[in-house]
Amino acid sequence: MPIVLNLVGTIKLEKPTMHALIASALAVLACFTSGLGTDPNGLGSQRGAIHPDREMEYKLRAARASTAHEEMVAAANDLARDSKELARRVSERGMVSSEDRTTLEQIRKLARKVRSGLGVGGDPKMDEPPPSPVAAVAALDERATALAAEIEKSTRFELNARLISLANDTVFLSELILKLGGR
Repeated sequence: MPIVLNLVGTIKLEKPTMHALIASALAVLACFTSGLGTDPNGLGSQRGAIHPDREMEYKLRAARASTAHEEMVAAANDLARDSKELARRVSERGMVSSEDRTTLEQIRKLARKVRSGLGVGGDPKMDEPPPSPVAAVAALDERATALAAEIEKSTRFELNARLISLANDTVFLSELILKLGGR
């Protein structure tokens, strides 16, 4: 079951090792909501009323976050489309050719964009990487398609461990294919 964190505060744990991720998400959420409803000038505003400057700032942040989420959805869809095309070409030839390098670099770029949009950093790892470039391309297509479908269903308020795992796998696999077979 994935970790889901929304403004209501629902949390479902997939793995106990995700406590640090949840704690940081809750800290960000607490920082975000703590300034709402306060009067920075101390002029005795009504309880729960938002200062006009804060309201405009909130609306701008919400618009930026919504746009960023839409861009991440578009990047995930492009990633799925490109990986499906690559998988089709590789299955026809039975190998990854040097002509696929441009597509692989574009896939890697899109995967990194989606991954950073989810707020993930560091080096991606995979427990059991595929044994061959052809198997890695098939795994990349599978994960990119699943990532696009999951992101399409998500909202900008969610922090989902399944999305993070799929994004890490797509970055790792694209880099692995570039190293092994995309020369």
